[in-house]
Amino acid sequence: MALCRFVSAACGSRLLVVQPPVQPFAQSLQPGVSSAGGYTAAENLARVLVDLLASHPEPAVKATCLGALGNLDLPPQVSRLTVSSILAVAPSLVHFMDPPVRDGAVVIELLTCTLRLVQGIAIGRGRYSLDLQPLTHIVIHQVLLKCLAEPSRFSSASRYWRLAALVLQWLRMVLRGPLPLSSSPALNAVLVRPYADSDDMASEVAVRCSAGNATAYAFRCLLSLDSPVFARTLYLTLLQGHALDGLADRRRGGAARPYMEQCVRSGLDVVRLLFQRDVLFCRLHAQHASERASAGAHQAGDTCFEDGPILQVHRLLLAEFAFSYPPSAPGRGSALDAAAVAASNPFSSDRPRLQALESAEMLAAASAGGRRQNPSYVALLAEFIGARARHQICRLALFAFTQCAVREPLRVLRLLQLEPWRLQAVSIALHDRIVEPDEDGPAAEAAAAVRRQSRGWDKYSESQFSFEAMEMDTCPDSFGHLDVASFETALPVCRSVDLLHQLAEDAVVQAADISAWSRGAAAEGRTGGAASLRGCATSDAACFAAGYHRGFDALNEWLTSGTGAIAALVDDQQPIQPPFAALATDSCRLLALRLFVLLLGDAAPDDSSEAAPRLAQLLLGLDAHGGATGHVDIDNSRVGNPSALDALMALLENPPSLPAWIENGAPRPSSSRALQLQNASPPDMQQALMDHSAYESSLSIVLSLLDIPALRDVMLRYMCHAWTSRYGVLRNLLGVPWSSVVAPMRRLLLSETALLLQVTSWEMRLVWPAGRPPAGLMTSGSDDIVNQQRLDMKLSVSEHLQEVVCSLVAPSQEVGGAVHGTTPCLVGAALRLADACEPLDAASGSAALSQAGILLFFRDAMQEQLRAASCFCMAPSAKAGGGLARSLELQDPHLFLRLSGVSGFGAQDCQGAEASSLSSALRQLGASNEYACMAFYTAAACRSLGTFVSAALHHLAGRPPAIGGVSTSRDPRAQAARAHLEALLPALAAEEAGAEAPRRLELLSGLSTAFLAAMLERSEAPPLDFVRRVYNLISGALMQPLAVSREARRNLQEAMLLLLQRMLPDPAVEAVQGVQTCELEVEDTARLSQLTAALMAAAMTEADALAEPGFAGRGQSEPGVSLSLLSALMSRVPRLQLGAAFHGPRLWQQITELILGSSALGPLGSTGPSQPRLLHSFQAAALSAVLCQAPGPASSFFEAGGISALLRPEMLQSCRLRLAPPGLHALDTIHPAALVIILQVLVALLGVLPTHSLILQNILLWLDKHQQPLLDILQWVTRLPLSISAEPRARQHAGRAAFGSSSQPAVVIAAIMARSAGAAGRTGPDALLLRCKNSVLPSAELEDLCVDVAARSLSGRRSMAMLTAAAAAGGHVVQTDDCGEAIALCYRCVALQAELWSLLWASALKKGNFKEGLVDGSRSEIGSEPLQTLLLRLELP
Repeated sequence: MALCRFVSAACGSRLLVVQPPVQPFAQSLQPGVSSAGGYTAAENLARVLVDLLASHPEPAVKATCLGALGNLDLPPQVSRLTVSSILAVAPSLVHFMDPPVRDGAVVIELLTCTLRLVQGIAIGRGRYSLDLQPLTHIVIHQVLLKCLAEPSRFSSASRYWRLAALVLQWLRMVLRGPLPLSSSPALNAVLVRPYADSDDMASEVAVRCSAGNATAYAFRCLLSLDSPVFARTLYLTLLQGHALDGLADRRRGGAARPYMEQCVRSGLDVVRLLFQRDVLFCRLHAQHASERASAGAHQAGDTCFEDGPILQVHRLLLAEFAFSYPPSAPGRGSALDAAAVAASNPFSSDRPRLQALESAEMLAAASAGGRRQNPSYVALLAEFIGARARHQICRLALFAFTQCAVREPLRVLRLLQLEPWRLQAVSIALHDRIVEPDEDGPAAEAAAAVRRQSRGWDKYSESQFSFEAMEMDTCPDSFGHLDVASFETALPVCRSVDLLHQLAEDAVVQAADISAWSRGAAAEGRTGGAASLRGCATSDAACFAAGYHRGFDALNEWLTSGTGAIAALVDDQQPIQPPFAALATDSCRLLALRLFVLLLGDAAPDDSSEAAPRLAQLLLGLDAHGGATGHVDIDNSRVGNPSALDALMALLENPPSLPAWIENGAPRPSSSRALQLQNASPPDMQQALMDHSAYESSLSIVLSLLDIPALRDVMLRYMCHAWTSRYGVLRNLLGVPWSSVVAPMRRLLLSETALLLQVTSWEMRLVWPAGRPPAGLMTSGSDDIVNQQRLDMKLSVSEHLQEVVCSLVAPSQEVGGAVHGTTPCLVGAALRLADACEPLDAASGSAALSQAGILLFFRDAMQEQLRAASCFCMAPSAKAGGGLARSLELQDPHLFLRLSGVSGFGAQDCQGAEASSLSSALRQLGASNEYACMAFYTAAACRSLGTFVSAALHHLAGRPPAIGGVSTSRDPRAQAARAHLEALLPALAAEEAGAEAPRRLELLSGLSTAFLAAMLERSEAPPLDFVRRVYNLISGALMQPLAVSREARRNLQEAMLLLLQRMLPDPAVEAVQGVQTCELEVEDTARLSQLTAALMAAAMTEADALAEPGFAGRGQSEPGVSLSLLSALMSRVPRLQLGAAFHGPRLWQQITELILGSSALGPLGSTGPSQPRLLHSFQAAALSAVLCQAPGPASSFFEAGGISALLRPEMLQSCRLRLAPPGLHALDTIHPAALVIILQVLVALLGVLPTHSLILQNILLWLDKHQQPLLDILQWVTRLPLSISAEPRARQHAGRAAFGSSSQPAVVIAAIMARSAGAAGRTGPDALLLRCKNSVLPSAELEDLCVDVAARSLSGRRSMAMLTAAAAAGGHVVQTDDCGEAIALCYRCVALQAELWSLLWASALKKGNFKEGLVDGSRSEIGSEPLQTLLLRLELP
């Protein structure tokens, strides 16, 4: 024994405090050998010690030999041989384990030695080719379930907890091994490759996996139903049920305290690995079991692992604690004393007195014979969130609690509601984690350790060794002492080295699992379905992504600079290290914030009870049951205690600074005071990125809470009282010079800007501009004290918002003051954002780096790998009012390399042309990622800026006028909106071509539309020269449709449509007033013709987009406004000049293609209609009705085949409607809106071409086929009671009348009649003059329906939305609110029928087919022409 101790001291590694280890006696043991020859001496000593271990019967000697072996610094090859020898000897050591001989010395040294030697074999160099299953079986069944089941058999508590820590470390090491193989060779290669550095080693690992390795065995033992192994593991992790109290008792811990901490840390690591790998293991295990069942592999001697029920780990954690609770504490007082002791300990958080009282009640109930259910494992694990001294324990506990909350939010919600004191403790702990400053994570600690290890043996190294090697194991027997080990790791390695090993192994495991999941998910659905991971597309994908924090952040290594560095390593054939694993770089603050981000926006895909947001608001300190009253308030039971919502607001109130690391060559603005840090070191940059990532998550949480209607009131109060710096922060963000900020920081700052703009927009939408709601919106309960206080608060907030809006929007506060002198704040912010778009537009124009295009550069195999490497990252959602969501798709370069067959060792994986191809693909992938990332965030910021501008202008325009009144022409609000528009017009004019910077044009055009709408809310029509300038500017941009993005084109079209409808005189009103319509100049006609051709090209592009398979899945319901804008333009053209404005056979052919191509039928193989495509088809038909009011265009429409396309049966076969107003007869027929549109075209054609035989024949044939639905509508309308109609009234808009002056109702009615789409030159009654009342609520004040209902239907906002109902199901029942419009459409249809019928008879008389005196006389004299026969057969009785 003494000789073994001497060998251990002389040749030991000294805990690997420095590298290489100092061995002063190694040279003397073998003279003449170089320093590297020390390994030969160590190898010889290892062989001698193994022989002594196997042959000597004394357990003390065996323990000493194992201790000496663990302290030797052996090369990996010798370590493999030594471990194999120890594993062969391990079964002979079983009888020294139970009962624990020499207080467990043998088993402790066995696990210490084996862990140390196995750790010396890199995880990627064949560690798991060793047969670890026999020793794993011994550890689980002999040590874990027997030795550690009775702590009283150990004379020393430190020995017990040291052994427990080693067992949990062994389980952690085993769980990192390769998972079971599948039947797919490609997937098996991905599963095995990270664990081997050569093909031979990969074959050994694969053979070990196919035979059932230790990893699969450990997973089955832990995840089986009612597993005693899992229960005992959690029993040790929870310190026998004491949980946080076990760490808090300093006086009784003594020498066992460090090992108790290691138990908690290692046990939580085991839980973390189970959360990260259980989904993948369950899928592979189920596939393996089904294949074995189908093959009948249940023969004797089958060594494959058994089939059985395998559960995911969260189901086991939510089970009841399987041991006695509360645990007994010898020598302790009551539960009240325990709480008092814990309250003063830095490990413990501030726990309420209610916990102690409840524990006393539990003890009393147990003594009375009753039994109260034990808490669940996750409830006890949640106590570790409050651990203050060890952030790693807190971090792991937060991770476990988050995973349970994401997977089973309803059960976690219930268990917290059952124990209010535990809910309060968790809420306080979350508050502390958010408020406390971020600590150094494991990655930073490991980097510092690497720097320290590079130094030689000095005083610092000696002091560190002496500190960690201090004797913690007190034993009265001098021969019972254990060999030297670090008290912080229980192993003969120091903490820094062990931390480096853990980080490296976790990185490899994470890389292996993500590669396997991506490969399996990419193979799903193919011909070889058995080769895939079944169910990867289900909710398990979300659980797997959450386990590895997949997609939480677009890593900087994925952008251009990071992929360039990786490509350089590939070119030089250097090793490529995988990125840090999850939790290695995340702080407790960030984990706590991400808990709420997941619960509020991206968690629980199968949760239909909305338990996730309820759990989030419960943890935030809100009353989860307050939603029944319509308003959720603060939980009164926790008033006075800190809550997570308080911490969230404190974090938002004190934002991080705005550093800017200026790129080389970029100018630095002198006016920016917020950007002072010019040169930043990597640690400073990482800290700044972490701070801003936490701030981004906080903004997302607030935005998600505002999206819940019941929480808006309480969030508005919190924002107003606790977050007073929000508009100051917004000003700083809007003032950032985006073009000079480096990409990583720009991404986060753009995200913060987008989210903060959305939050402030919510605030402006929740507060009325006048401070109080209009009289019609006051509820009956608004006069109580609480509601009055809410109204008073909103009144004061509205005054503050008016000041903010005026400072942002209106530079001058004086009435009529000069507001055109300087660039407004919002316009300046928009121009800076537009500057951020310039690099994106340049990249898009030069290299076409869109994500859809990058796949075209590579061969098919590389395309498949790129698709499999896709990852959806958290980014601001495109949904209005939404927070962070997985909405940004990027490619992971590390995953791409692994799927391409390049492992982390990389030197010999690819060479020559293959390496060049991979490096080129990596560089283009990084450029594509950076382009997609910046484009997405810039678009989100621009979109949010547009929303904020609309909300601010709503407050500006909706504020009541000043006392004394100001004319609309001198209203400062209208002047401010016009000043912004005037400031934007030069920039918009610079982008008129749209070919160089489409994203700038998209942003500026959207803001111009918002300013146009705001200006018209508070002013009359502006001067015509200003309108003409805007019109020319917009039309010039629209004449380049192929160079303008889809969003920019839509913004420009909406702006022009607004300009035509609200800023130009109404031609119908002018016609009624006797104003002569002027003909267009030749130059204007030519320009309008070019604009018409551009809009038709845009309409064809919209049709192509509608035909895409994923259009309906993108949540878009409107096909576009190109055709609607064309209709508005053509309606203002004199009828004699329609042919010149809409000139060319290609345009008429495009109209026919739009009617045919965007048919009501969906894509091939679909069973239902496509609503956007159907609306697009009817929009083209409505444009035809406008154009066909002149003979020339009508003839061109017929010659292009337009009437044949319009009258085909498919146009109406999917458009059915069931109209059943209360108390009236039901109507089940073709949708009247579709009939109205077709009838309008027919009336227009027949009005200008009355003697065209082919048109007459087509119309008569169509009437013959659709006679029954037309008669049904006619009969239904004639049976309606007269009470549903009333005299028409002018429909009013906010601030001004809809058409003309409200003091001239006759002019309004005449204008509506003139606007009817009848025959040219005909006037008469119009069905749209009816005002349909609600038959259910006749006293309700409804909007008059004296508007063009068909046009509103074509926009997709009204009754045409019912066209998506499945006709096979019997039609669709119209809601009561839509009955008025449907009735108006029916009246309109009847009026058009009558007009068409009269035109048919007039045409027949003009053609001379009937003699005027014989029309009503004898019909025997009528000729036998087909047209005559059809007309007579269709004649109404």
